[in-house]
Amino acid sequence: MSQSLVSCIGLKFSQLKVMCGLSMDSSAREERAIDAVDSDPIPSGVFLAVYKEKLQGKQLAIEFKALSKNEEQHSTNAALRNVLMNSKQEVVTFDHSRVIVWDRPEWLTTDYYNASFIDGYNGPREYLVSQDLLDVAIAVQTTADLARLKPIGITKIMSSTQD
Repeated sequence: MSQSLVSCIGLKFSQLKVMCGLSMDSSAREERAIDAVDSDPIPSGVFLAVYKEKLQGKQLAIEFKALSKNEEQHSTNAALRNVLMNSKQEVVTFDHSRVIVWDRPEWLTTDYYNASFIDGYNGPREYLVSQDLLDVAIAVQTTADLARLKPIGITKIMSSTQD
């Protein structure tokens, strides 16, 4: 067999492996893993075990990358118009899941509230997540808004940073 024929067959075989997904570079493998992330909820009874398992492998890092990719697929137009009202201005809400303040006092000139509905294990829009409050005036209104939502319970997750 001639050298050129062997090279040609080798090249075609390599191309076939790539087309079938059998041979990919590391970035292509990672992209494929990100696209394959399962977004089904994890039952609370097994959450810790699943978390530990994902933490040992690279799955947790891949899922965080999938979240970033999700951000690219949703608009944040309303949040960007109101970003100065946020205590953490780099964190904005998606338009499709943001909480809209419908019944608001006259002095409140916007329907924006930096909170998002998130799906729960039992159904869509089961929970609401929000940031800390920016100032006292907004805090008073926010308390009233949260009271109107008739929450079953409020959990505050604190984070701290060291300078």
